[in-house]
Amino acid sequence: MPARPIARASQTVVDEACPLENGATIRDEVSRDVVHNPGETDDASLTDEVVLAAFRLAIATTDADVGLLHRRTDAYLYTVDVHQLDPNYHLHVGLSLWDPAVRWVLRNLTVEGGVQGGEAEMAVGRRLDGSGEVLFVLAIPVMIGDCIEAVIELGRRDSPFSIGSSRHVVRSIQALVA
Repeated sequence: MPARPIARASQTVVDEACPLENGATIRDEVSRDVVHNPGETDDASLTDEVVLAAFRLAIATTDADVGLLHRRTDAYLYTVDVHQLDPNYHLHVGLSLWDPAVRWVLRNLTVEGGVQGGEAEMAVGRRLDGSGEVLFVLAIPVMIGDCIEAVIELGRRDSPFSIGSSRHVVRSIQALVA
């Protein structure tokens, strides 16, 4: 996959070619290549199935203890599925575009490490487990074309994700959505 340009934190991108359903335009500090064009995916149900399959694949491949699947709608991300977490607490929760992990995945970058590693890892860890049992996290963007469709967040309690399994799941998801 070719390298993608990354917007500086102070750079605001306004893409008039990607209107939202309500007629407004997307205004946020993200790079132009992750702004969604609603006309690019004609079959929404197929996209839903592919994203859910990517979530299940990531869980199985990494042997994750817990997981969250966040979908993009208009210019927001919200939680649509959980793995081994309380759905009453986690479903339909919106993620801030200022969240450190969201900022990384919007640039098509994977977040991986211990929950004490950095701001992005801590943010994923807080979402996955408030009790402190999750020690290792992995957040993977799901891109269809140049548009982010979902974010998969996974957690493990006892051992880190192996470099091989995390790279394998990222490549497998890219192949699945291609």
